[in-house]
Amino acid sequence: MHSVEVPETLTPESVYHGLVFVFVSLFLVSFIFLPFAWAGIFALAVFGALVASGVLAEDIDDWNGAIVFNYWTKTRTRRVMFGGFHWKLPWEHLEETHSLKREVSSGETEVENFATNDPAERMDVLLLIHMRLDTSGTPQEAAARFIRFNSVEDHHLNIIVRKPVIRMFGQYYGGQEMEVLSRLTEVQDAVLDLPSSKKKLAELEQAYGVHIGITLSKSVPDEATRQYKTTPARAEALRTSMDKLMADGNAKLDVEQARKAALLLDPNADFTETHTDWSVEIKAPDLKNLRDINVIPPGMFGDKKGGKK
Repeated sequence: MHSVEVPETLTPESVYHGLVFVFVSLFLVSFIFLPFAWAGIFALAVFGALVASGVLAEDIDDWNGAIVFNYWTKTRTRRVMFGGFHWKLPWEHLEETHSLKREVSSGETEVENFATNDPAERMDVLLLIHMRLDTSGTPQEAAARFIRFNSVEDHHLNIIVRKPVIRMFGQYYGGQEMEVLSRLTEVQDAVLDLPSSKKKLAELEQAYGVHIGITLSKSVPDEATRQYKTTPARAEALRTSMDKLMADGNAKLDVEQARKAALLLDPNADFTETHTDWSVEIKAPDLKNLRDINVIPPGMFGDKKGGKK
């Protein structure tokens, strides 16, 4: 982000004219009740009290600024005071002060899901967006930006800026290979260097008086894409393991034995076997020449309802 500078505060001439009017009014009122010399002293004392109490002046903390609202002219006249001691009129109201270092950020936990040029491949993306007041340029320009920046609530500004940023990154991702999109710096520079991106960011910065910083901190295939990519690789590894287990010089396992052994050796495989033992006693005294018998486990072909066997 750009460094923050404390701009100069410009006090309109109308403020000085108003201060003269206030002092003259105090003197004239005092002169009605007091001698000339005493009227001047009394007017100065009251004027000083008004300054000390904040009616005719404000002392703004360093690295801060505040918008001054004129009750008489309403929205037609707004000006800004930055750090330091500055004059004001009795009918001017100082709004809440804001730090010039104030930063509006979004995206710390907001993971976006973008499609690549392959419909079956998608990326999980984390975009960090930071916005800070732009105090560069002339004092008039800095004051105008301060007013625009503080005219929008932080959460609204996040929404306004984040949507077009997401759109520009999403459009770029849609035309790229997944392998390219994992290179964070290259992708970030490529998107932000696009003429359309520069134009849109410049418009947003001008409209809201801010510098916009964008950081691409994460760009990885999402879970579904990882599963989709790892399946063929695991299948190839399984075939290689089976070939080695059935090769000469090894255990010379048959295909089924080699498959089971390969799955057991794969730490990522979800493989289980279930063996059921049956104990069956056959009595057939009239079948003396019985040699082979087939037994169908109960429930093999479903339950039969009704009738007797």
